[in-house]
Amino acid sequence: MPLAFLLDRFHDLPATRSLVGRLPSPGKRIGVGGLPGSSPAVLVATLTRALPQRVFTVVAPTPADGERWLADPQTLLGPESTAL
Repeated sequence: MPLAFLLDRFHDLPATRSLVGRLPSPGKRIGVGGLPGSSPAVLVATLTRALPQRVFTVVAPTPADGERWLADPQTLLGPESTAL
């Protein structure tokens, strides 16, 4: 994976490590905001790699937004790890 280094660096950030440590139990949700550009997708990809037993869901306002949002995690994780 050519962008694995990006996910590794994002995982090493103190804020990301803190989030991993305080994620709610399965079936619960947490909102994260204030992330610019594609960084929300990088965060979800990082969490997916760090916690492969968990399923992460992103809710987009429209199907077109969902398709646009999906492009980044597919690039970072591969199409086999993502779904619309």
